[in-house]
Amino acid sequence: MGFSEYFLVVWDIVQYARTGLHQGPGGMPVAGRGSGASSLVAYLLGITNVCPLAFGIPFERFLHERREDFPDLDVDFCWRIRDDVIAYASRRWGADHVAMVCTHNTFQPASAMRETAKAMGLSDEQITRLAEEGFDHEKTESIVRLSRQILHLPHNLSVHPGGIVITPRPIDHHVPIQPAPKGVRITHYDKDGVEAAGLVKLDLLGNRNLSTVRQACELLARRGKAVDVEALPPADPATLATLRAGETVGCNQLESPAMRHLLKMLAPSHTRDVMKALALIRPGAASIGMKEVFVRRHRGLERPPPGHPAVDAILADTYGVMLYEDDVMLVAAAMVGGDGAGLIQGDRFRRAVQKCRDDRQRLELSREFLTRCRANGVDADFAKSLWVQMAKFNAYSFCRAHAASYAVLAYAGAYLKTHYPLEFWTAALNNNQSMYHPRVYVEQAKRAGIRFLLPDANRSGEEFQVEGGAVRVGLNFVAGLGPAGIETILTARRKCEFAGLTDFLRRAGLEREQARSLVLCGAFDFTGRLRPALMMELDLFFGTRPQPACRGRALLPAEPTIPPVAEDYSPARKYADERRIMGISVRQHIMALYRPGLNGAVDADSRRVPGRVGRRVRIAGVLEAARTAPTRTGGTIMFLTMEDEYGLFEVTVLPGAAASRRAVPHAFNRYGPYIVAGAVENQYGSVTFSAQNVSLWKSPAPAAAPNS
Repeated sequence: MGFSEYFLVVWDIVQYARTGLHQGPGGMPVAGRGSGASSLVAYLLGITNVCPLAFGIPFERFLHERREDFPDLDVDFCWRIRDDVIAYASRRWGADHVAMVCTHNTFQPASAMRETAKAMGLSDEQITRLAEEGFDHEKTESIVRLSRQILHLPHNLSVHPGGIVITPRPIDHHVPIQPAPKGVRITHYDKDGVEAAGLVKLDLLGNRNLSTVRQACELLARRGKAVDVEALPPADPATLATLRAGETVGCNQLESPAMRHLLKMLAPSHTRDVMKALALIRPGAASIGMKEVFVRRHRGLERPPPGHPAVDAILADTYGVMLYEDDVMLVAAAMVGGDGAGLIQGDRFRRAVQKCRDDRQRLELSREFLTRCRANGVDADFAKSLWVQMAKFNAYSFCRAHAASYAVLAYAGAYLKTHYPLEFWTAALNNNQSMYHPRVYVEQAKRAGIRFLLPDANRSGEEFQVEGGAVRVGLNFVAGLGPAGIETILTARRKCEFAGLTDFLRRAGLEREQARSLVLCGAFDFTGRLRPALMMELDLFFGTRPQPACRGRALLPAEPTIPPVAEDYSPARKYADERRIMGISVRQHIMALYRPGLNGAVDADSRRVPGRVGRRVRIAGVLEAARTAPTRTGGTIMFLTMEDEYGLFEVTVLPGAAASRRAVPHAFNRYGPYIVAGAVENQYGSVTFSAQNVSLWKSPAPAAAPNS
């Protein structure tokens, strides 16, 4: 089919990432994903990490002889090396043969209004005022009318997050291009236009979770421990225990509340169960209530009803539930003949389902499918039940290959978290871009027995680093330093360590507020001086306090004489300073400070909730994540992830609890703490909390822990 060159180009890029960048043994610098993981050739070339034979992945989802468009080989790289990989491609095949694919940003209602108003001579202040007042005023009628004419037309170009094209002839023979501010040039065609021009798009994407796994392996290698995450046992008992407990915060694709809830219900016994969970939680599989059906069947609480023998065989591994896009293809193929041509027809049908966006198209597809089923002697009611599942795959869903690729990476993260928490959490904090604030990661790590050390002007690097069995906080967590300030400190320190604060101030040349933040978060505790004394030394250096006259010597000696300070800042003051400056606390959890004042207001904490199933309890915690979802009756349900000093707990706020929400400004936009009253429920082994009342704790916050 002429794809050998395509595969070899991708192989060349992957080989460079694996060996040319000196990645070393044991990590996972590259992970192919998407339907490309259906290819055994891609696996044998090292492009993907998933053997399609081991995971039962059909090749036709990726490629077949009647496929009209080009297949994708999507490859994830550690985000730290992605730019190097793209630069390598430009060098390898020539800058005239490589370009990044663009995306077309179109005018949306707000931008269309703003740009139209600007073209008609309105100032930015006038436009902002009109936007606040509404564009329905009589004098803006022409703006509204004209803006509708440009709605959804191209506004500007931006760069695709990972798409590049490589051409045999100079690229401007194929598509229009433009120079980039830096790096590789940009096409004027988007991904669809590039494919229409006959070019093959490669997706080279940066993945922070891949970097977490890679960096954890590097840290382990430094202490002589080699871990090959591409050859892990697929059913490691300790890792499975982590997954079954839903203790997967920090693990790729597994840390959302819904996924942690699902893992508890599924109780995985193999990597393949992680793969199923990843597919089951997507809208395509979950939107018709099949999630609970799948869980019941997986736990042996019910058996799949018998149907068509061919369909029963296809869906045997998923208990009669369609989880993957491939299932739509295979089931459709079985209904139209089941031979090689049937698979091609099945893939065509899958594509049609996924592109279906209106009722007319959906009706036509359903008629075609049911007609073909009837022609093949399939029971009408059974065919309709299949269509109900198939039709939902026009929502976001996973193919089997993509789910397997993500499952392998997710399992690797869970394995490292379970067996090597020190290295895992260090890497996770350095590569964090999740739904949770870094303080959640820090608290999770502390509960795993990890000790954190405050920043140190002589020891801290830019990022978190392992130091003597603990984790040293990096300078990038000190507010106000910025990349330039950090580089200044590290450059000055390469010559020799800082003797003290004044030596640091002279050599590093930071601004007063930057130095102040370092002092207050403990970066100069190594001097043995109390922080109040260090603040006086800082003030003397910057001349903010009156100086006594000094005869015969410089106003500032090598080390200023600081009057003795008898009293240090209180632990509460230190806590507040550190948390304000770093956004995290290496000391106790903030709820431990609130706990003494909560007597009588609560009767449980997160440790005791599992033992209170079926009972009403009152519990307190701070808010770490929240999302809303509409109900079928037009109400709003809220899902809150809260935390106390003992762990995370999930709270569901039903529409009936809305009255209590009105007392909370802007619907839970504050950190808290909150008092939650409600019932504890157990759903297939996963304990949840259904709130009848939620209120902001109105007691004055302790001095150590201001609301934020």
